[in-house]
Amino acid sequence: MKKKRHYTKPLFRAQREREIVETEEAASGEAAEVGETVIRRPATFGRGRMKGRVVYVHPEGRFHVVEFELPRGGTLRECFAGAGK
Repeated sequence: MKKKRHYTKPLFRAQREREIVETEEAASGEAAEVGETVIRRPATFGRGRMKGRVVYVHPEGRFHVVEFELPRGGTLRECFAGAGK
């Protein structure tokens, strides 16, 4: 019995994932200010892209902290590289 081969779906997923990562890397390079609303993809929560609020920017622009509101209540804070300064 031959195995079924799925060529298109994994390739499409990999290409789409690469596009999302490139978009997020470009977005994380933008200048972020405290209180600004940004769209990021939190790695710890793993639910895709979410809107969040910047709560801290490193003085030398090395990273910024974004706070996300969770759907079931509560908040999640995560650091992202760069602040674009």
